[in-house]
Formats: sequence, structure tokens, C-alpha cells
Amino acid sequence: MRLFSPRLKLALLLGWSAALPMAVSAAAVSSSIMSTPAPAQPQEVVLELTLNGLPLGTTVLLQRGAELWAAEEDLGQWRLREQRGDALRVNGVNYRPLSAYSAQIRLDSVNLLAEVDLDPALFTLTTLDGQSGSALAPQQSGSGAVLDYTVATSVSPQGWSSGVALTPKVFGPWGVLQSGLNFSSTSEGTAQPLTVQATTFTWVSPKDGSVVQAGDVTSPSGALGAGLPLGGVLWLSSPAGGLGSDPHPVLIVEGLAARPSRVDVFVEQHLVMSREVPPGPFQLSDVPVSGAVGEARIVLQDDRGARREWAVPFARYAPLLRAGLSESGFAAGFQRSGAGFGLNAYHTPTLTYGRRWGISPALTAGLRLDATPMTQNFGVSFARSVQRLGLVQGSASLSASPLGWGAAARLDVAGTSGPWSYGASAAWHSDQFIDPGAEAPLSPLAGTASPRLSLQGSFGRTVGAGYLSVSSNWALSGDQSNTARITAGYSYPLSKTSTLNLTAAATRMTPVSDGVRGTPKTSLTAAVRLTVPLSSRVSASLSAAPHEAQVTVQQNAAPGSSLSYQVSAAVNEQGVAGQAQVGWAAAAANLKADVRASASGGAALNLSASGQVGFLSGHAFASKTTSGARALVRVADFPGVRVSLNGQLVGRTDTHGSLVVTGLNPLTTNWLSIEVTDLPFQAQVGGVRLAVVPLPGNSVEVIFPVHRVYTALLHLTLPNGQTVPAGAAARFRDPEGALVPDASLPVAQEGLLYLESPTAQPHLRVSWEGGACEASVDLRGLDDPLPELGAVFCSPSK
Repeated sequence: MRLFSPRLKLALLLGWSAALPMAVSAAAVSSSIMSTPAPAQPQEVVLELTLNGLPLGTTVLLQRGAELWAAEEDLGQWRLREQRGDALRVNGVNYRPLSAYSAQIRLDSVNLLAEVDLDPALFTLTTLDGQSGSALAPQQSGSGAVLDYTVATSVSPQGWSSGVALTPKVFGPWGVLQSGLNFSSTSEGTAQPLTVQATTFTWVSPKDGSVVQAGDVTSPSGALGAGLPLGGVLWLSSPAGGLGSDPHPVLIVEGLAARPSRVDVFVEQHLVMSREVPPGPFQLSDVPVSGAVGEARIVLQDDRGARREWAVPFARYAPLLRAGLSESGFAAGFQRSGAGFGLNAYHTPTLTYGRRWGISPALTAGLRLDATPMTQNFGVSFARSVQRLGLVQGSASLSASPLGWGAAARLDVAGTSGPWSYGASAAWHSDQFIDPGAEAPLSPLAGTASPRLSLQGSFGRTVGAGYLSVSSNWALSGDQSNTARITAGYSYPLSKTSTLNLTAAATRMTPVSDGVRGTPKTSLTAAVRLTVPLSSRVSASLSAAPHEAQVTVQQNAAPGSSLSYQVSAAVNEQGVAGQAQVGWAAAAANLKADVRASASGGAALNLSASGQVGFLSGHAFASKTTSGARALVRVADFPGVRVSLNGQLVGRTDTHGSLVVTGLNPLTTNWLSIEVTDLPFQAQVGGVRLAVVPLPGNSVEVIFPVHRVYTALLHLTLPNGQTVPAGAAARFRDPEGALVPDASLPVAQEGLLYLESPTAQPHLRVSWEGGACEASVDLRGLDDPLPELGAVFCSPSK
């Protein structure tokens, strides 16, 4: 911004006393708007300017008569989209009249203040990236190990059985090695020995995120082929868009701010983004959302507290890639049967290659190739977002084998439009088609597969105060037998807290035996369910169907450590049966107990526990979450600081200021934040929100830019009783005794020093013209954030 004109600079050189009366006089004339005849020549006025509530500081404006003019340079820096009005050139500077912008101007001639309000639509668009903020590149921590476990046992009158499933993982900069171990036994004396399940070594490039796996891997899926379990190697390209980026189109928020404002974006009641915006139109891109289809709530609040809210629907489809992005994968090995580990489990050498391209923001195309010694398969696929229709996906595939050529195709449509939600799919394959995802390998003796056509459809719509949903499916087998089913449901709120659900279903089957079609058989079912909340977390429900009725009371788990339970009793043709389930979703494990009993004498007790324990960079931890990556969060040495992952509270730091956070999504951006109000006065904060991109199965070490600063007031005193003279400079010595550069503290009158030290036992060298001294200060164990230490001895030195 052009703060001073050439004329004003000259006045400043002559002295403020000469320049200020001129500015005051000019401002006073402008505030009269104009009670005296307009001067023939324009005059410059110096004002503290506020534009649409945004302080711009000291600014030079030009006044001629009743009008105020602003320099073209200033108008451009005010982010105005265009220059309006005829230009007036004064002292080599072009000025434009604010009246051309329909400006509302308020002048305070006494305090030299000006408030200018313009139509916010006149400003240029402000574009903010939703992923902006402090970001950390993928940073692996030291080596560590974790163990995922599930322990379960069942007791009944017939005996007992128990089982253990373990998944040990060892990780470090060299990669991740994991395996699976299973063991089970029964009261009858039978026991399954410890078996080794899938074992895989994974290495992920920290530069681009490309993945190399060896061992028990799963090939890329797509184009009618499911992922094949293989024993071999797998390569996946870097994630589309690169590490930390979301390859899928996400929500974009647009709005108009009249004054400096804050924009908060809520998705599913969770705050996912908060940004400060200047006056004018704004656009927030790459807003993180969860789920495929939903609605975001936008809250715009300006600096005066005025608040406005609106909703923005969004559709986020994982099958779509952003335009220009691509991803691919390759796998080679032997098809694996089952989950066991043994040479007899591997057979049929197989090669698989898949690739997808983002053609446009609404279109993604892909292909897949599979090859074995006896079969070859080629498939293509597409996904397209169609306005007012939703997501359309299609795929087609050809196979060649000793059985001949085969073909298959599939088409799916899903979306929402106004009050409607709908979905439909159709799938067909010929009798010679070989599915590349089939478990059993092709054999010349395998025979011919039956052609099959299946159709499915569903829709839902708000009807009255309730919601109606209908779904149907129809399947035709190769022997001409077919099955059709239609299901309808209606949910109606009886009050703000009670809901009535009605469901009905009809199934019609036409059997075929020895080529002869049988008589179609139709069956009907119906049910009614009433749900009544008893409290914020406890609800009761009563359901009834032909020949059966059931009542249930349950309490849902709350975020964090919490108890949940469900108690139910049912009456049917076999008699009365009851069931009770109790769960404890603690921070370190998931515990469950299930008791079932019936009038016929049957009873069973099931107990289970699952979770994860591990050791990460010198920190032992336990967690109920077993999926995703982990992060070791360090917040200096401050205990009890709340830590959130993607806006959700996950825990507090321990006595050492550390917390292990589990459940991070690998290869994508995860936002970790800390609650600044939990930090003490001594904390120096450089940032409270960081973006991290962990590697799969590995961990990251996240060190927040928070430091402890030790502060104190003291009087530096020399041996003769005098204080260090004012103007002296105090500098720190590091542990090796060297002076720390650029870290001096000034000494005031009577040797007063306000000390800010990064250590609890700083050593100071104090120097002044003609003298110097050394002092040591001990700030350990002081509860006062700003203690007054009184006189501190400073020993003279050279």
C-alpha cells in the first residue's frame, strides 16, 4: 500500500509539527462535507483507514470538494477487481473517486480516522486451500513392534472352546514385516496347533509412496476381477496425486463476506475446517469430507458477531480420480488357497496388471489384465458422475481358456435427487466366462459354468413425516431357475424421540429339476418395530413378526471409554429365549461378554477381548484400534494436553508430554491438533495443528513446535553491592560454554532483568561498556510462572 505521498514525505522531513496541522486541517474540512466552498486544488489527507472492517493502517487519500479519492495503487492492493471513475493525477499519482464505487464513508476529523464500506462483491475472489496449514513430510519413527490380538472363549453345557488370533508386526525405516498366528482348543481334547497365516513384508517409498510387497499379497482388483490372493510380489504406484493428497474430488465451499469473518465447515456435526477470510467473495477448496454423499453446514461469522448459516450438499465418489491423475499396480506369483501357510497352498502361476486414469473431474477409466498358463482375461471399466443422476459405473471383460471365449458385463447406478435416493445394477456373464477373481483354478475337467443374469434396484423417498424405502432383486440361473425378492420399509417418527418401523418382504422362487420347471413358490414376511429412547444413550424397542415377538433394552457406547449393553427377550414357537451382551470400549481394549439362554435348557457364555499393544520409540502403549498407522505425538514435557485426530479427541499427553495415537490413515493427510488452552503460561507455541502422512503399517513421530520457557524477574548485583548498570546486555551460554548468538536480554535500572530462558538452569554473561560479569540462575521447582528472585550475584569477569 502507498502510505506516503511525495508531498507528505517532504513535510515529514521538515518535522511532524509542520505536517500534522496541515493534515488535521484537511481532515476537518473533509468532515464538514462541505459547508464551505470547495477548494480549487485537491488536498492530501493522512488518515487511519478501515475498509469493510479491515484495518489498513495509515493511508493517504485525496480530497477535492465533497469527494474522497484513493490512489490506483492503493485500490489494487485493497483487492478491488476494477478501477472505476475518471482518474485525477496529482504529483505523478493517479487517483480514483470512491463515489464511483458507491462507497459509504464515515470520517472522524478529531482522531484522523476513516471507515469505508464497499460492496463486498467488488473485491477479488479469495481462494483458500482446505489442506493449508503446517504440514510434515512422511517421517518414520524409530523401530518398533506391535501385536494385534483377539482372545475368545465359549462355555456351554456341551463343553467349552477357546481361540487366540495374533498379528505381530515389526517395523522400522527398512519396512514392515507382519504375520498371522492362530490357535484353538476345546474341552473334548482337540486342539489346533499354532498355525502361521499370511506373512508379508512391505516397503513403502517415503518419497512418492509407491509400495513393494513380498510374501502373501493380494493382486489389484477391478474390471470384474476381484483381488487374487497370491504368494509372490506386488508393486503399486504412488497414490494418485502424491503422498498426502486426496485423489478424489471433494467439497468446494463458496460465499461472500462483507467484513473480516471466520468460516467454519461442519460435516456430520464435526468441525472439519475453520478459516479466516477478508471481505469479499471467497472459495474454500479441498474441504475434507467423509462418506460418499452428505451435506455440509457452513457457518460464516464476521468480526461484529453477525452470523449466517447455510447447507451445501456434496457427493464424493471413491471410484473417481481427479483429472490428470493415474494409478497402477502389478502382481506376480502363485494363487493361494485359504489362509494357511504351506507349500501345498500355492498353485497356478498368475500375472495381474491394473491401471486407472482420471480423464476429467467426472470420468475415470481403467483396465485390468490377468494371465495364467491356461486362462487369459482382459477387462475395461469406467466410473462417471452424472449431474442429477449420481454415479454410473460399468465394466466389461473377455476371457480365453480351453473352454472357449467368455464375456461378462456389469452396470451400476446410484445417487440422490431432491427427496429421492436410488440405486440399480445389472450383471451378466456367459457360460464360458472365467472370473479372474475365482478362487478355484480352471481345470479341463471343471465343466461349464452356468450363465447368470441378475438385476437389483432400490429407491427411497420422504413420504409425509416418514421415509419409505423399497428394494428388489431378481436372479436367473443357467438352468432357468430364478429367484425374485422385493422388500419395503417405512420409518415414521411418532415424536421427536420415538420411531415406528414397518417392513414387509415377498420372495418368489421357481425351481427347475431335470430340465422341468416346477411350481413357483411364494413366501411373505412382515415385521413391526417401535423404538423409544429412555435417555440420551439408552433406548428400548419392541418388535413383532409372525410367530415371534422380542423386547430389547440397550445402551450405546459413548466416545472414549464407556460401557455398552443390550438385554433382549424373545418369544417364538420354540419357547422363550433371552440374551444379554455387555461391552467395554476402553481406550486400551475392547471387552465383550455375551450370555444366551432359552427355555429348552440351552445356554452359552461367550467372552472376548481385542486390541493392540506395542512399543514405539521408547514408549509402550495399548489401544483398542488395530487398523491404520500410528503417531507418537510430543508436546514438549507438558502433561494433560488434549490431542485430536481429524477434529476428534483421542487422548491426553502423559507425564512426559507424549501420546501414542493409533488409527491414522496411511498415505493420506491426517490432521493432528492440540488444545492450546491446556498449555501453561510457560509454553511458547509455534503451532497447534499439523498435517502428517504416515506410511502403511509404520509410524510417524510428530513434534509440535511447543517449547517451555522459564521466566523470572531478578536484580543482577555485583560483589560491591552495586547493581549492574542499565543498558547492559545479558547473553546465554550453551552447555559447552559458548555464547548463544542473537539471544541477548537488556538490563534495566537497578540491574532489573526480565529473564526468558529455554533451560531451567541458565548461565548468563552480562557485559557493558567497561565491564562484564557471569551469573547462574536456578529456576527448578518454582510453581510461580513469573517468580521474583530478588538479588542474584553476578561475578566479575573479563
